[in-house]
This record gives sequence, C-alpha cells and structure tokens, in this order.
Amino acid sequence: MDATWLRSPEEPTWDRGGPTVYRVRLWAPAPGPYTGWNLDDWAVTGATDVTEVIAWAEQEAARLRGGRCEVFVQATEHGTLRDGTLAEQVHHIRVYGEPADTAATETVLTFRTE
Repeated sequence: MDATWLRSPEEPTWDRGGPTVYRVRLWAPAPGPYTGWNLDDWAVTGATDVTEVIAWAEQEAARLRGGRCEVFVQATEHGTLRDGTLAEQVHHIRVYGEPADTAATETVLTFRTE
C-alpha cells in the first residue's frame, strides 16, 4: 500500500448531500460441483457509516457457511445528452471485499430506453 499526502488536491471531494446508498453483494458457495456461486444483491440505506454496512455484510456472509461479501457505494453522475435532455448514470464503486471467484468472468449489460 502507498499513501501520498495531497498538498493541493487536483480533484475536489464530492458529497451529494443526500443519504448514502450502498450495495452489498452476498456470495454463497456453489451447491454442487457443476454450478457457480449464488449471488444476492442488497440495497442498504440508513447506515451511520460504511463500517456499519461492512459489519452487516460480514455477518450475513458468515451465515452462508463459506460465503463472501462485497460492499459498494453508489455514485450518480448527471449530464446532458446530445438532444439536450438531462440524464443520470448510476455507478457502484467497490469499497470492501472481492468477488467470490476472482478467476470467473462477469458480464455487465446496460439497457437504454429510446
């Protein structure tokens, strides 16, 4: 790990002023030899801070006998499309944990309405 003191940060910190939304992924071990991990996603709100969310996620993962967890914080980016309409894009940034099987592939699909 490396930590560098930022005398004059180039990028400002961002606080949207509303409640923080977290996403927790709970991974349960594969039930059989030819299946993958089972995954449940949870939206978590009302937490006092990220450590409360991590503690809850770890507690829930422990109930899964070999389960794992990931914690993400939700960030919403606002912008304007070419036609002038306002749009927002939601991102989830992992702040804790890792996928259950780091050798597996993951496909992310994005759907848009036209």
